[in-house]
Amino acid sequence: RVHGENIKSYFIIWFGSIIFTFFYLIYYIIMKYITTYTSIQQLLLVLTMLLTPSLMAATFPALHKLRMSASDPGTQAVAVTDLIQRLIPKQANSFVVKVDPGIAESPHLDTFEVSTSAGKVYITGTTGVAAGWGFNYYLKKYCGCQINWSSDQLSIPNPLPKAKERVTSPHQFRYYQNVCTVSYSMVWWDWARWEREIDWMVMNGYNLPLAFTGQEYVWQKLWRSFGFTDQDIEEFFTGPAFLAWQRMGNVDGWGGPLPQYWIDGQYQLQLQILKRMREFGIIPVLPGFSGNVPKAISRIFPRAKVDHRGAWGNMNATYCCTYSLDAADPLFEKVGTAYYKLLIETFGTDHIYSMDTFNEMAPPTTDLTYLEDNSRMTYSALLNVDPIGVWLMQGWCFLEGFWTPDRVKAYLWGVPLGRLLVLDLYAEFIPMYVKTHNFYGQPYLWCMLHNYGGTLGMYGPLDRVTNGVIKAMNEDNSTMVGTGITMEGINQNEVMYEMMNQMHLSTESYGNDLPKWIENFAKNRYGMNLNSTSKAWDLLLRSLYNTNAYCNYNHNGLQILKPSTNIHIAFHYNASDVFYAWGNMTLAMKTLGSIETYRYDLIDITRQAMQEASTVAYNKMIAAFNTGSYDDMVAMGDRLLETIMDSNRVLGTDSRYMLGTWIAASREKGTTNDEKRYMEFNARNQLTLWGPTGNILDYAAKQWNGLMSDYYHPRWELFLQYLQVSKMSGVPLDETKFASHCLFLGQYWGYMNQTYPKDPLEDTLDVVEVLYKKWSVIVEGELNEMLIDNAVPLNYVDDDFADRIKEILKIKHQMQANYFYDRNDFI
Repeated sequence: RVHGENIKSYFIIWFGSIIFTFFYLIYYIIMKYITTYTSIQQLLLVLTMLLTPSLMAATFPALHKLRMSASDPGTQAVAVTDLIQRLIPKQANSFVVKVDPGIAESPHLDTFEVSTSAGKVYITGTTGVAAGWGFNYYLKKYCGCQINWSSDQLSIPNPLPKAKERVTSPHQFRYYQNVCTVSYSMVWWDWARWEREIDWMVMNGYNLPLAFTGQEYVWQKLWRSFGFTDQDIEEFFTGPAFLAWQRMGNVDGWGGPLPQYWIDGQYQLQLQILKRMREFGIIPVLPGFSGNVPKAISRIFPRAKVDHRGAWGNMNATYCCTYSLDAADPLFEKVGTAYYKLLIETFGTDHIYSMDTFNEMAPPTTDLTYLEDNSRMTYSALLNVDPIGVWLMQGWCFLEGFWTPDRVKAYLWGVPLGRLLVLDLYAEFIPMYVKTHNFYGQPYLWCMLHNYGGTLGMYGPLDRVTNGVIKAMNEDNSTMVGTGITMEGINQNEVMYEMMNQMHLSTESYGNDLPKWIENFAKNRYGMNLNSTSKAWDLLLRSLYNTNAYCNYNHNGLQILKPSTNIHIAFHYNASDVFYAWGNMTLAMKTLGSIETYRYDLIDITRQAMQEASTVAYNKMIAAFNTGSYDDMVAMGDRLLETIMDSNRVLGTDSRYMLGTWIAASREKGTTNDEKRYMEFNARNQLTLWGPTGNILDYAAKQWNGLMSDYYHPRWELFLQYLQVSKMSGVPLDETKFASHCLFLGQYWGYMNQTYPKDPLEDTLDVVEVLYKKWSVIVEGELNEMLIDNAVPLNYVDDDFADRIKEILKIKHQMQANYFYDRNDFI
């Protein structure tokens, strides 16, 4: 009557609710107590979705059990109190922490309350993660602070600002890491660095991170128990810097053998990591068994059904073509059961396990029954040991052309609904929930991938992130149960991750007012609002962080790419904006020169400006090589080399941008000189050749001091010499010969062990001042050449999904063709 509706309308709503409740109760019971009748589960879910599409929220009883092994509220409160003491020891006594699950608005959504009284800040959270999240929320919103990977801005006002607020997360989960992150960024970490990272996770609400460290300790025990020799296992494990891809079944052996002291040391480190995560109430994701086995499997079990996979990453037969045990073979269940028992005995469990059977590897057949049986039996091995276990998988594989809708559906439906949690890994550009109709009923997490290989170039689609999350939340029949970040490497583009961290709590997009958002970001980052820094970030927003184009590796930077006459850097923005942003950032040196976050960004924008200048110089150099004069070609080549050395100089003013920091961390993992050199080889090879013959060349390239001067500069200098000889002689450039020469340079550098400094060589402000005066004059007459007519406008473009998939795969294959060495060139 209040809404002007009649009795008939109310009766329809009431009757529909009764029907929905009936079917959903049956569905809930089956989901909770039955794990094999997947066809019944699918039918009931479809019925409930059809009957009440507007009421069907992402409700998965199996996921709710993941809280069961979290520590008690008192332990979690102490953990957060200790975190505060580590971060702000002088003000720590002003914060009072309590963990009380009873304040929850929903039993499965984190809630925190922040209030002030008598000069103290009271923080209550439903979990330790929620309380730590609330602490950072107060620092950010009320104190204008910012906590990052690189450094923090913690100018906390005195007296402490008053607050009274209650906040609830719209989702159950916030996921952290990519399976590659542990190798590209975390491989050399000690406990102190891990402690800092776990604190960062908690303060940003991440309650579902990967916990992959030390798993080789379990695998070694497992394979020994099945009769594999130590030599078999040594040929299976890669070196430390490449373990991520061995674990996924992409490569075996490269960079190995893995030393026993590493295996034992990482095991001890994992115990510390898991203990701290659980003290906070974090749910760590442990590695599962997906079938990846040592090559000796055929010798020890000659009747086992094994899939001998194809090549990956241009690796030769020694390191590629790994073996995968077929899930239908009885041995799979036997190995899997033994593995999960040993894993849980060693590390405990929080009932969620990561498995990617076909990561960048196509299944051996297109048969739908095979695909469904494969996922069903992979999960069955887990259920034998952990009846409430949940399988977490990356949705990355579904980007490949093999995965047609019917194949995706068959594979996903092999696992009971709600027992498989999918990462929509690259949702900011290719949201797979669209193609798969919300993953055909399986729950998923909307994730921002953003970064490949841990490269440093400034880049990102801020608008696509903030709009994309909200768009997914508002989908009809959405099965989205959380958000996450899945970058391959950290310590880059912190503005992108600050946006995603805020989206974990948001139910509205910032897309309509990104300039205001970026201004507030800059204010919190530096502790004050200056016109110059606000203008700088506004320019970066409309250029580098206005990327509706695909992640086409422009953010790698020309300086660190393999030299060629056919490099095409297609700007999606006006590069002149970067120089104007650089100029505005330099204006704040006197005011902000002592602020760590500012100094870090000042180096980054200077490095980026050198990257843009190198691209302009390269284009002019190649134009002169093709149709211009020899002198012009040499002049532009020299300018390109100059950008590299000036980049090297400014990067040498901060240990966070220095190769010496990476090398020193790797050498600390060895105990003898030979062990130290072994670790250093792993560290060097990952950054450069990534394989014996440049198989995945420059994928994890870093613009670091020492690397710029001793690796990238000589490579470009060599290329310029080749151009000069060709131009003078009239003989076509022999790029094959150059590639061979370049490979030798990379291999030689990889085995060197000269010491690189890890402490700053000069003062950042002094160097930036010199470089800006120099380059602002050089490029002044060329800024117009950096303008483009088709710079992408600042808005969210919902492109045709199929075209987007084709384009990203095309770009990936072009990158492999243009920038990767093919080992056949060097036979």
